[in-house]
Amino acid sequence: MIVGPRVAAASPTARSMMLKALEMERKGATPLQTWKKTLWWRGEDGVMRFELDDSNAVFHVSNKIGPPPRIIGGVGWEAPGPDVEDMIVNWRGPLIEVLRSHPALYNTYPELIHLPVGIGYHDFPAGITDTVRAVPTNRKAPFIATGIRAFGPTEGVVEATVMHELSHVIQMKEGMDWGGNTSYRSQLIGGIGRRLERLSALLREAKDDESIYSLGERIRSLNKTLGEVTELTPRLLYRSILGEQEARLTQRSYSAGLNAIERTRRFPPESRDSPVTTVVGMYR
Repeated sequence: MIVGPRVAAASPTARSMMLKALEMERKGATPLQTWKKTLWWRGEDGVMRFELDDSNAVFHVSNKIGPPPRIIGGVGWEAPGPDVEDMIVNWRGPLIEVLRSHPALYNTYPELIHLPVGIGYHDFPAGITDTVRAVPTNRKAPFIATGIRAFGPTEGVVEATVMHELSHVIQMKEGMDWGGNTSYRSQLIGGIGRRLERLSALLREAKDDESIYSLGERIRSLNKTLGEVTELTPRLLYRSILGEQEARLTQRSYSAGLNAIERTRRFPPESRDSPVTTVVGMYR
């Protein structure tokens, strides 16, 4: 599970290593170099990261998935089918009744014990993190997680899907890029367009050379981003979001049973399954 600076507040050892990583950064170290020495690295969204060992997580999902529904339609995220919102939840309760033990996770985020969880059967893995808009709006974390839902055909698949959705909950708590879905492409294009309009208005009013240059550079960068986003299909954009990449990495690492030692043998950013973009997190 990829977590953020809150783990440094819960663990003196983690705090010491994070401070060492920050000092290395000030001297010019790259994320790979800080990770090799401290297991901390800075993500593309600017937030420091650390990977918790999930191999000691104890799940209890037996009798919670339920029998297959009489009619199973679609296959969740991986192909056309019913929206995950329409999938049948067979069991609801607090996370602690599903994830019975995960000391490092619960020590860092004790409030997760009470996080509402819904579980149901589906012939392919699918999940969703329920959210509400934060009030007052926080630019760093404008949404908060209110629960998760996980679906799959077996206990192991549901467990891994729970880990995926928990990743998104933590991303929101830590102010990381937290992922999205295939509908964000049109919202993203609209958001970038509105930002360009505001910057262009500021540029027309700018008087000094420094402001003109700075605004011009921002506009050029945004136009480049807009072109890149326009070329991506909704599916490809969704899969390339940093938060989705890291949630899938957590899911795969849990399913593979990687322990603490095995996790130190690969740099997490180099283990992601496709190129990353942070534009959704930046402009949503």
